Parts: sequence; C-alpha cells; structure tokens
Amino acid sequence: MNVVGVDVLKEELQRPNYFLKAVLNEFDTIFFPANIQHSSIRLVGLSYSDLEGNALAAVINNNKIEIRGHQSFSVEKVIVIVKILLNHPDLLSLRTFQVYYKGEHLHL
Repeated sequence: MNVVGVDVLKEELQRPNYFLKAVLNEFDTIFFPANIQHSSIRLVGLSYSDLEGNALAAVINNNKIEIRGHQSFSVEKVIVIVKILLNHPDLLSLRTFQVYYKGEHLHL
C-alpha cells in the first residue's frame, strides 16, 4: 500500500486532542489535516466524492478510526483494507485504535 501524509499523521498524534482525516482504498491512503474536505483530496488512483469514487473517507481521533459507509465497499472488503493499512510499517501507532465502519465496530 502506498501511504502519503505519514508526517501529518505522526505530527497530529502528538497533540492531546488530535483530529485528522484520511482517504483510503486497497492500494493507497492519504492522511491530511481535518480542515481539508475529503472530496478535495486528489491522488492518482484514489478518489472520494460523496460516496462515489473508489475510496473511503475516514476521520481519526480519540484512538478511533471511523470510516464512512460507501456503497461499493462491503464490511469484509473494509476489513481487508484496514488490515493492510495497519500492517504498514509506518503506521504501527494505529494498531491499538478501534476501527468503525458505518458506525459499527470492526473486529479485526
């Protein structure tokens, strides 16, 4: 998996009340500050636009990763994507986070 914005993630996680966003699919993830809209993020092969496109939108705060629902992504597919993400060597700090998809806790 190609990961962009690891520096943003690491910097934000140092803050007491961190809050950041991500757009992700099985091939790519990009982390970015919370003041940027998911739909404005562009990366070749990664597109999120109000439940369209080929990617998921997520917010990260309070030791949680909350992923919005998307009609093209089953729970099973999201679990696979999250497992790939959490196994990335630059993202080990996220392994202890609880993960939710469409408001439901995912048991990884």
